[in-house]
Amino acid sequence: MLKRNYVVYVMFIVMAGFLFPVPAASGQSTDQQANTGFPDVPSTHWAYEAIQTGVERGYIKGFPDGTFRPNDPVTAAQFIKMAFMSLTDDSRGFVFWSEKYLNMVPDWRRARLVQDTANFEDGTPWYKNYIETAKNNAFIHDEFDGRFDEPITREQAAKFISKLDTIFRGHHVREYSMLAGAQLVQGFLTRWTSICRNMWETSPFAGS
Repeated sequence: MLKRNYVVYVMFIVMAGFLFPVPAASGQSTDQQANTGFPDVPSTHWAYEAIQTGVERGYIKGFPDGTFRPNDPVTAAQFIKMAFMSLTDDSRGFVFWSEKYLNMVPDWRRARLVQDTANFEDGTPWYKNYIETAKNNAFIHDEFDGRFDEPITREQAAKFISKLDTIFRGHHVREYSMLAGAQLVQGFLTRWTSICRNMWETSPFAGS
């Protein structure tokens, strides 16, 4: 169990520079203050700083009893909620996708993403709205049906992150690749035209 948690935490630490600055799992939310520590996460815990960062930024809040349970397996529902929450803010007066991240999505895909988002509030069961949003946007299909409370695997977590990456950043990567490719082709054609011109100008047929 601990090994699985370690891998999932590390996955989020690696992604911190892009979408997910919080490498920890989240259960049902509570009204616990963001600067309050968890009794089961001492400052000596290897993931202490990462967990505290997630709490301070509002992406994770621990369990109703005030604990974080760092050694419990990370479930699919917890993972999906935490990943989504790391892409949200409350600038609209309610929690929704952050404009910072929505601006990374093409207009046509952005409209669909917004339309297909349920909301980011706990429902019944608590993960209902997160799962509905994930399914509506094809981040998941039926692979977790009936098993949302079961531990998520490394492969499943990586696949989910990859799909989010494709929506929120993939088009930028593709556009950059296309632009870079066009520039390379243009550069090649320019150089080749210059070479041909020089060859012609220095040939015995030039001016004939």
